[in-house]
Amino acid sequence: MSAHLLRPGITFEVLLSQETGQTLHRTSSMYKYGVDLETLPSSGSYYIVCRDYSIQSVCDPKKPIGWEILEDDGEFFYRVTQHGFSPKKITLLFVGYDDDPPAGTGTIGSTVVCCKSQDAVIIDFEDDDEPEVTSRQQSNPFLSPSQ
Repeated sequence: MSAHLLRPGITFEVLLSQETGQTLHRTSSMYKYGVDLETLPSSGSYYIVCRDYSIQSVCDPKKPIGWEILEDDGEFFYRVTQHGFSPKKITLLFVGYDDDPPAGTGTIGSTVVCCKSQDAVIIDFEDDDEPEVTSRQQSNPFLSPSQ
C-alpha cells in the first residue's frame, strides 16, 4: 500500500487523455448551478485540495466543482460526483503546496470512498425487529384475479 499524495494544500493541474474528454455516455445533472457546474477538470487550470478534501479552482474559487480526484496505488482518476459515473484515468501534475489551504465548501453530489471493490467495507446494523422489506409483488384483495 503506497502513501497517498493527495492531501489538503496540494495544488495541481490535470491532463486529460484524448478518450477521457471525448464523450460522456451519461448526461450529468447540473443541479442548481446550471452551466456554471464544472463536471470535468479543465486542462491548463490549477486546482487545490481544500481542508475538507473538496477541490477548488485556484483562479475562480467560487466556481462549483462537480468532480473529484481519486488516488489508487499511485494512479489518479477523476469522477463526476454523481451516481453512475465511473472514474476516468488522468495525469496529475503537482505544481505547489499551500500551508494554509482553503476550508472548502464540500462536494457537490456523491463521492467514492475507495476505488477497488476489495477495499469496500460492509457495515452490519441491527434490524431493531423491524419487518424485512421485500420486492415480491403481493396480491391485492381489492382486485379480481383477472385484473
